Amino acid sequence: MKFRRDISDYRNVEGIAAIVKNGLCHRCGACVGICPAGTLSLNGEGFPKQTSECINCNRCVQVCSGIVVDCESMGRDMFGETYRYGPALGEFIDTVVAHATDEEIRWCGASGGVITQLLVYLLESGQIKGALVAVQHRDDPSMGEGILARTREELVAAAQSRYTTTPSLTALKDMSGEDGPFAVVGLPCQIHSVRMLQKVDKSWARKVVLTIGLVCSHNPPCIATREVAAMFSRGKAQLEKAHYRQSDQRGWPHDTVELKYSNGEVRRSPFGPAETVTLLKNLYPLGRCLMCVDATAEFADIGVADPWIRNEKGYWRYTDPGGWSSLIVRTEKARQDLQSAVDAGKLVMHPQPPAEIEAGQYRMMSTKKIKVPCRLLWRKWFGWPVPFVTASLPKSSPWLMARSLVYMATRVIPVWKPFRLFLLRLGFSRVGIRLMAFRKEQKRKKAVEKAARL
Repeated sequence: MKFRRDISDYRNVEGIAAIVKNGLCHRCGACVGICPAGTLSLNGEGFPKQTSECINCNRCVQVCSGIVVDCESMGRDMFGETYRYGPALGEFIDTVVAHATDEEIRWCGASGGVITQLLVYLLESGQIKGALVAVQHRDDPSMGEGILARTREELVAAAQSRYTTTPSLTALKDMSGEDGPFAVVGLPCQIHSVRMLQKVDKSWARKVVLTIGLVCSHNPPCIATREVAAMFSRGKAQLEKAHYRQSDQRGWPHDTVELKYSNGEVRRSPFGPAETVTLLKNLYPLGRCLMCVDATAEFADIGVADPWIRNEKGYWRYTDPGGWSSLIVRTEKARQDLQSAVDAGKLVMHPQPPAEIEAGQYRMMSTKKIKVPCRLLWRKWFGWPVPFVTASLPKSSPWLMARSLVYMATRVIPVWKPFRLFLLRLGFSRVGIRLMAFRKEQKRKKAVEKAARL
């Protein structure tokens, strides 16, 4: 099935307002970053808003990945005329597992420090002039923002994932007056916007020479961080710093959410990063994320994921405390850059079977590839707005359609704040911790049983 439509319904700043109203805004920041007149800025929730007169160039709508996901065009541009959307990992030429050799970078990263190490190497060797990366927002620790990092120190400060609203593509405006070359790190939806920008304006294809995409399920909104911070604090201190993948002495995978307050208080989630995000995504509105068809950043030069891969006993296979990253290498440019970093002694890299990554990211990929098409069909049936997806998505069985309808019904949970906060407290209580531990053990046993059958 295809979701295809003329996007002329949306134009200029009025179109952006309609995209937000219709629930199609990713909050990626591209429209703000690319506007030549500075017409748009962000509100406190990360959505674009009009702050000055629009010059009607329509560039904001042209780069919006919220209303159109042109997989066919992006795929042909990157991989040739034979491209077809569908395989679990997307198109790729290699899959590897890697980590940084610089111990500072490796330990400050989410899992192995590969992205930071590669960018530092490319910067210091003169192959890029900077990289667009995400950091904590200067005024609001519950949000992220983008910066154009031009030094090692800025890149290291941007290490780790940020599981919150992060409209980092507002930093595109810092690139607009320069030729580059630059790199861009982003979520799949943000990579889509960059690719659309490169199609609209060819100079951006020369300006952005490397894109690194983060494998993504859903990104909880900034209100999740705010309410968790308020719940964790024993007093009424203000949140000053939110680390979403803060390491501890045990190393990977024990990095998780750590919150620091103005009174010196430090609180840490009792769960790992995957479990913490799973809890939050079930309790908070996910908006456009629920209609995303790309889990593995299929149109980035490199897709990067945690190696959530189990051994024959159901425990994690890659247990080095410093961490590793699984890399889906999609372009020859990316492969050359990675090999150059290895030859320079900056990365350790080994082959990794694609099946390992597929197994480790199966739930995420199956949601985007199989369940999201069901949601899109239901939304169309209800008359709700949907993005214009040019890919041929798989057909949905009656069983999957029924399950998707039930899931969509559960999304009313985030609407009523008192109930949401009750479930949040329950999730982080002793009862919740025990339930999560039971759930983890059951998943481990199922992995063992599945491996035995194979």
